[in-house]
Amino acid sequence: MHDAIVYYTIVKELLGEEWLTNKLFRLGTSRLANLLLSDIKGEEIKFF
Repeated sequence: MHDAIVYYTIVKELLGEEWLTNKLFRLGTSRLANLLLSDIKGEEIKFF
């Protein structure tokens, strides 16, 4: 999750908020989803 915040901040600072749309800025959500699920459940989850 920390990496997602870092990438978001880099894009916002360098390119501007207009680049922070779902058409221009995307993260690998499968990995992020697994990390979020793992944090919530308190165990490693590999759903995606």
